[in-house]
Amino acid sequence: MRIKRLRSDQRQTDGFIDRAPCLWCVFSLNVPVPPAISRELESRRPLLAGAANVRDRRTLVVKRLPASDWDEFVAVEREVRRALADWPRFGVATAGLGCFRSPPAGSAPVVYLAIESPGLQRLHEHLVDILEMVPGIEGPDYVPHITLARGDGALTVLEQLREIGIADHEWEVDRLTFWNSRRQASIGDLHLQDP
Repeated sequence: MRIKRLRSDQRQTDGFIDRAPCLWCVFSLNVPVPPAISRELESRRPLLAGAANVRDRRTLVVKRLPASDWDEFVAVEREVRRALADWPRFGVATAGLGCFRSPPAGSAPVVYLAIESPGLQRLHEHLVDILEMVPGIEGPDYVPHITLARGDGALTVLEQLREIGIADHEWEVDRLTFWNSRRQASIGDLHLQDP
């Protein structure tokens, strides 16, 4: 089953769904951020506070899920679990700091911790093949990252973070989490297989 529903606020455009705006980005499938990264970023909170918006809960989004309410989420979750039943674990590494100067939505600029992972890219591409794609941030535009801060003051924060540095981190992803952005909470895990 491919989940490709159109509602009145959508139009089909070259193989993906164009929405105005992304009304269903409440749920996502994420890579859990390791405690070591969370601790390091928390130690930088005084510096991050120079930006208009600082993330309290840090996430690494694999794919936004096409569900705007609980019933839709349950159907999408079932499809994702089926599609990833045998998906192997994969490695992830931080790759320095980056900045989206003109993000497709929300306040700008966005300062982030960049992520490198061929395994994560393959997983994202697989899910885009199965589910709807959010134009401008998924598919060919997908940039794996952990958002740190955004809005006014974020460029100053980026300069200061680059001066003091952020440690390099590598880890193996053995599970994914379903995330509810309204509740800012994990609502389920999906365990990956041994390679």
